[in-house]
Amino acid sequence: MIYPDLQTVRIYADTYTRIPVYTALDYEADDMLDLYAALRGPYSFFLESGVLNSYGRYSIIALPCRKRLVSRGGTTALIQYDETIQLDGNPLDILKKEMQECAPIYPELPVFTGGAIGHFNYDMIRLFEAIQDNRLPSLKLPLMQFAFVEELLVLDHEQHRLYVIVNMQTQNGCLDNAYDKAVQRIYELRAFLSHRKPYSGKPLARRTVTSSMNKQQFMANVEQAQKHIQEGDIFQVVLSQRMEASYTEDPLDAYVQLRSLGKSPYMYYLDFDEYVIAGVSPELLLKGRGRSIMTMPIAGTRPRGADEQEDLKAARSLLEDPKENAEHSMLVDLGRNDIGRVSDIGSVQVRHMKQVQRYSHVMHMTSEVHGRLKESCDIYDALASVLPAGTLSGAPKISAMNIIEQLEPVKREIYGGAIGFLGYNKQFDACITIRTFVFHNHKVYLQAGAGIVKDSVPEKEYEETLHKAKAMLRAVHGEVTV
Repeated sequence: MIYPDLQTVRIYADTYTRIPVYTALDYEADDMLDLYAALRGPYSFFLESGVLNSYGRYSIIALPCRKRLVSRGGTTALIQYDETIQLDGNPLDILKKEMQECAPIYPELPVFTGGAIGHFNYDMIRLFEAIQDNRLPSLKLPLMQFAFVEELLVLDHEQHRLYVIVNMQTQNGCLDNAYDKAVQRIYELRAFLSHRKPYSGKPLARRTVTSSMNKQQFMANVEQAQKHIQEGDIFQVVLSQRMEASYTEDPLDAYVQLRSLGKSPYMYYLDFDEYVIAGVSPELLLKGRGRSIMTMPIAGTRPRGADEQEDLKAARSLLEDPKENAEHSMLVDLGRNDIGRVSDIGSVQVRHMKQVQRYSHVMHMTSEVHGRLKESCDIYDALASVLPAGTLSGAPKISAMNIIEQLEPVKREIYGGAIGFLGYNKQFDACITIRTFVFHNHKVYLQAGAGIVKDSVPEKEYEETLHKAKAMLRAVHGEVTV
């Protein structure tokens, strides 16, 4: 069956500019990797979840997109087919304008049924705040890039249903013809599904990984950060190191290795042709459902134990550690401030305070901060308020970012930004870009950080960055040179 029928589409067309047309299929497999491998191409995306809960019920394949918005080097361009249009203004405002199209929310469908998928850079905050700018970006990647998704496959892991969705426009030409084309495309995709083949990636070579700073330099940076804390400039700051290695293989094979080492709520593979972003982030940056918004700070880390008993011991150690608790509470307060700036007075709440979540190689302390958007604010205001997350910058945020700019030898670019989607149905989800690869110019880049407070031990903070990078290094068979 195809939903909605043509009569319903004609009714929807009076209100909506985009209408998702879809069919639902039984789908027993829990993995869509083979489908993505068969359907992928430039500007195709694979969003997965390895956690079956309210954060991770769906996995999404976005088929190659024909339209995208790119902001780089102070200019923003809308690219569609072979046409490029240069646009003036704040890139976030331009994205908002491009997303003015609206679509119905189907209660029976997953949250995302079409819209924009892409990434925001860590440095997006420079559009709104005066941050020190001491060096040029070494990778020269876009500040923001989003592609507009019209065709997608969405797997509901809970219901074991696969939705084949094609978006039709209601304002360009004959409505009946647009509907017929959408239905025909659904049948084409449905036929393709019956002929899919398992994806068999190739083994990866071992490689040497170099860092943007050695151990001694990182520990010296920790000590410099602690001087700023002692002088009252900041309370906490997140310092990171970027690692890189030569990489000429298929980036999808590295992602396959990474996802095999452990699951996260947010798993993604974004092919932007010029570069690929692939990762397994545990941390939600911002979720928007109507006027309800939520962020989920993660701060406090322990390596996983060898067995359940060791895991429980590590979790107790984490929850009882005064330094980790103080750092977490500080960043929850920062999250409350970020959410509070755009929320109704009295609507901000902290829920599930200081819960321990386990991942493949580490465990983290997490909390949730909820709010309700003011009538004068929208999800773009909320994004501008929370990005980058305090858990990737520090507190106070602006002061911490200035210190990061002084101490870290390269601009972060992708690391510490956000990956997510903006739906035509006005739903929003974005995670923080951590535990993430960037493949660019025959190299692979990864980055990991540690939260620095007055009681930090420099060597332990360095080791924490290696613990966080451990799964990524294993995935690409990388060995760090210290």
